[in-house]
Amino acid sequence: MNSENIPESKKALDSHSPRTWKQTFLKIVIMWVVPIVIVIAAVVFAKHQIDTRPKAQRQKPPQQARLVTVEEVKQIDHRAMVSVMGKVGPARQITLSPEVSGRVVFVSPLVIPGGVIQEGQILLRIDSRDYETVVKQCQSDVAKADLNLKLEQGNQLVAQQEYKMLTDIVQEQDRELVLRQPHLEEARAMLDAAQAALDKAMLDVERCTIKAPFNAVIQDKLVDVGAQVTSTSSLMQLMGTDEYWVTVKVPINELQWITIPEGPQQEGSSAQIFDAAWDSSVSRQGTVLRLLGQLEEQGRLAQVLVSVRDPLTLDSQSAGLPPVLVDSYVRVEIAGDELENVFGIKRDYLHDGDYIWVMNDDNCMEIRPVDVIFRDKQTVYLVGGLQAGDRIVTTDISAPVDGMLLRLNDTTDEEPSEQSSQTTNPEVQQ
Repeated sequence: MNSENIPESKKALDSHSPRTWKQTFLKIVIMWVVPIVIVIAAVVFAKHQIDTRPKAQRQKPPQQARLVTVEEVKQIDHRAMVSVMGKVGPARQITLSPEVSGRVVFVSPLVIPGGVIQEGQILLRIDSRDYETVVKQCQSDVAKADLNLKLEQGNQLVAQQEYKMLTDIVQEQDRELVLRQPHLEEARAMLDAAQAALDKAMLDVERCTIKAPFNAVIQDKLVDVGAQVTSTSSLMQLMGTDEYWVTVKVPINELQWITIPEGPQQEGSSAQIFDAAWDSSVSRQGTVLRLLGQLEEQGRLAQVLVSVRDPLTLDSQSAGLPPVLVDSYVRVEIAGDELENVFGIKRDYLHDGDYIWVMNDDNCMEIRPVDVIFRDKQTVYLVGGLQAGDRIVTTDISAPVDGMLLRLNDTTDEEPSEQSSQTTNPEVQQ
């Protein structure tokens, strides 16, 4: 049968048949629904895989103990030594001048710069002939006054006899004149004046001889033979050799350790004096003498006088010792008071002010504050913050932390635990 002859109504019925509709629906499901389901299923599966994947537990790496060295501390008794610098100066220094005027006729050969003289030694003489002439004149005046006194004493005897005969006539107010009392007093005064003039003239003769007032060394010679001098002239400059003074500068907080005498009977702290020009093992003995009343201007330090006896080693007891020279700068170690039950550690072991590092019984670091009672050049002395037997960490650690694990040279590193050494995922090592 020819299709052209099929009615249109039958064609329409054929197109809406169940078979055709199912094919269309199946086609739609395959093209749209299945891909969406596959995508959703893949997403759900991926999420499930992520949620249920095995997870590695993160662990902190085992703490590594720092290798250190330690020193065990113990209590000691130590004498505080105050080390300071000072300048040497003379204890006695004068410019010698004459007490009379005249021409210099003699100068001792010892009167040269650097010459050492003894107390009472003749240094120079001034022409004394004029003064000796005055002495002779005064001696004559004394003899005359003495004669007048003796004559007046004889007149006194005569006056007393006359007074006895005239007792009833002479009034009481005239008694002294009758007995010549004013004449006797005048004669005695004249004798005293003549004797005083003689003493003065003899003293002037004695002053024509210039003697050393104390043991000294000549600093400068200012006159020579033939010079005309007066009481205002300078003859020479002398510097005492029995004692020198060292003016040292001491921090105010260290004065408490030094014994400073309050009177001539009290003994000050002993001191050792060192000079850079001497051998390092050589020193001179000194004694603290006084505390000056003002601070040093630049450093605001206290000033203390230290006495050095026989600085130029002129005494036989100082034989073999180096001389101490004026204006030299020296180092002085003053022996202070005794420090009892203190801990002495090196300065390098003190950190960040007054803190120390201690290795405790658990081999951990403790950063402790301490009380420093005294410091010297290389050592500090502590009275608090430590106990006998504590271990001071002597190793320099760049970043110390309180509680840091420490170990000594004779210990080995602990083996890492099995759990920390095993990793199931590379993320453990991150």
